[in-house]
Amino acid sequence: MHAMSLRYFLIFFLALVCFVSCDDDDDPEASRRELLTAETWRGDRILVSGADAATSPLFRGFVPDPKSMTIKFNDNGTYTGTYTLNGQARTSSGTWEFKDNERKITGNLFGLASEADIETLNDQNLHLRTKVDVPDFPLPVPVEIRLVR
Repeated sequence: MHAMSLRYFLIFFLALVCFVSCDDDDDPEASRRELLTAETWRGDRILVSGADAATSPLFRGFVPDPKSMTIKFNDNGTYTGTYTLNGQARTSSGTWEFKDNERKITGNLFGLASEADIETLNDQNLHLRTKVDVPDFPLPVPVEIRLVR
């Protein structure tokens, strides 16, 4: 009888250990602010009216080299960025903030007062969509900036 109660005690003890150790170990999901400010973003592609600006001769001289772009969003609402335009390296800094329930970002990004829709924001990709006024062109031009980590 003693062996039987010892066996039940062991089964109970093992079950208890299993249930206690099997709690949900998932890390909490990062906030959009944490995703945006965690690390420096690097340029991947710039699409102007759906066309890749890096390969289109129409945009040469008007659009920065996307692969030269970096931008670091700081938690205090400031940013610093670098890019190359017409062979010249440039640095930019300014302010940013979320709008529309963190689905838009506004500020003076790269010296332009702008507002962009956040199409994608995760730990690897940031895709921004906006419209840019082009001198001597009657309508704003749709632009998508794709950044990666």
